[in-house]
Amino acid sequence: MFTKETDQFKFSIEFQQSGGNWHDNETFYINCYIYSEEFADIVGSTFYQYMKRIEGITKSSYSRFDITTTTNIKKLEKTILNDIEKVMVFFNSIINMEAFIKILFNKTQV
Repeated sequence: MFTKETDQFKFSIEFQQSGGNWHDNETFYINCYIYSEEFADIVGSTFYQYMKRIEGITKSSYSRFDITTTTNIKKLEKTILNDIEKVMVFFNSIINMEAFIKILFNKTQV
């Protein structure tokens, strides 16, 4: 898991291995999380309050990533880096609690 922390938020990106992998096929997902201690104190939650797979933020058509013997690794790498850059722009747009609450209740565009 990769994490960036600010005074108000903890932003995380996690690579999750699929449970259905085979010797010739490795599938994984990229999950994105946001946690606010201030929000947790209000609602009484110690878990991440915002959780989405990367395609939910980037609007990418990739809901999962597969590595097989025929995967173009350079293309996959470029796709993942591009999506992570979009997530970082999204994370950086959450600069205060008002912006976070709007995201939580889908009141703003990504």
